Amino acid sequence: MNIDWFKDLKAIEQTGSFSKASMVRHISQPALTRRIKSLEDWAEQPLVNRNNRPVSLTNAGNALLATCSEFFEMLEDQRLDLLNRQAANHQTIIRFAAQHSIAWHFFPDWLRDLEMEIGPISTRMRAEDLSECVASFVEQEVNFLLAYDVIYPEFSQDLKNQVESLHVGEDKFVPVCAPDAEGQPIFNCNEARTLPLISYGKNSPLGNLFEQDVRPKLRSQNIQLIYENSMSSTLLNWALKGVGVCWLPHRLVHADITRHRLVLAGDEHLFADLNISIFSKTNARFGLVSDIWRHLAQS
Repeated sequence: MNIDWFKDLKAIEQTGSFSKASMVRHISQPALTRRIKSLEDWAEQPLVNRNNRPVSLTNAGNALLATCSEFFEMLEDQRLDLLNRQAANHQTIIRFAAQHSIAWHFFPDWLRDLEMEIGPISTRMRAEDLSECVASFVEQEVNFLLAYDVIYPEFSQDLKNQVESLHVGEDKFVPVCAPDAEGQPIFNCNEARTLPLISYGKNSPLGNLFEQDVRPKLRSQNIQLIYENSMSSTLLNWALKGVGVCWLPHRLVHADITRHRLVLAGDEHLFADLNISIFSKTNARFGLVSDIWRHLAQS
C-alpha cells in the first residue's frame, strides 16, 4: 500500500476522469489505472465506478478516502515540517531531479561551478523520465527540478502559480543519425525525399518542440514514423542502430558524434534552441535551499 494511491483516488474524485486525474497527478493514465487497481486489491473491493460518466467513487471508495485523507495530510505536513527544520539548520542534502540528458551531461559541471562560488553542497540526484521528475517535484520529494523550459505545459495552472524558474544553461535540439562507410549521414534531412523518423511523440514537450519548430522547415514530404518513445536514452539507442533520424539534445549526443558513432543529419536551420532551467516551489525554500536559490537569482 502506497500513500500516493490515495492521492490518485482523491484526484479521480475531484476530476471524475482517469485521464484528467492522471494529468493532475503528473503520471500516465495507464500508471494511474494500475495504481488504483493495486489500491482496490489492497481494499479487496471496487473503489471506483468505472461505468459512470463522469467516473465516481463507490461507497467504499468514499468511506476509505474520508477516513484516510485527514490522516495522510497530517502525516505529509509533519514530514515537510521535519524537512524544513532540517533545512533551516543547514543540515540537509539538497535533492535534485532531472531528465537523464541533463543529469548526465549538464549537472556535474554546473554543480562544480556552483560549489566554487558558494562552497561544498551535499546533493542527491534523481535521474528519471520527465513525468517522474515532475511528480517528484510536485510531491516535494526533491528541492529543485532541472529541466528544459519547454516542460511548462506539463505543469497544471495551480502548480504554475507556485513555481519559479531561472535560466541556468543552453542546449540545442539537433538531428542525428548513424554514418555510412564514408562517415556521411545515412539519411540527409536536406536531401531525403523519404525521412524515417525516430520521435518523442507529439504529446511530449520535446516532441511538441519538433512539431512546432522543426517539422515546418523540412523539405521531405514523406516523413515515416519508425519508432516513438518519451525517453531520450531509448531514442538514442535507436538512432545508433541506423534505422532513422532523431532530434535529440546536443549534450546527449556530443560524445557519440565525437566518436563518429553518430553524425548530424541536417544543417543549423534544422536545429532548435533548448534552454535549461531550474525550478523551485516558492513555498518550499528554507535554509540552504533558500540560500542557493537567492545566489542563483542574483547571479
